[in-house]
Amino acid sequence: MMQPYPLNPVVTSDPSLTSKYNAHPASDNLISACLSPDRVEQLLKEGAQFETMVFINGEGEALINQIGDVEHWDNEFMPRIERLKITTDPSADTETIHRAITGDPSDKGMG
Repeated sequence: MMQPYPLNPVVTSDPSLTSKYNAHPASDNLISACLSPDRVEQLLKEGAQFETMVFINGEGEALINQIGDVEHWDNEFMPRIERLKITTDPSADTETIHRAITGDPSDKGMG
């Protein structure tokens, strides 16, 4: 049986961002958490399905090819992909990621 997992993973191995992001109450409300690329890959192999995936600074983007054919991406069945370049300020970065997940166009990084 598959264990619960976030529907909106943030793919990063940055421990500072992970700590700050995962502790923020809005992350829980968005059913979101930072996961390492290896953990996301494991979840995909177990059959996980995500709503939105946020890739930080290009890390883990090879996982996109495991989800589906990028040339024939079906938005109805595939997760929304967001790509963000972040700074070194975990508080500001956390807010930027939350806006990307909710679809707020005010700051999309390189999305």
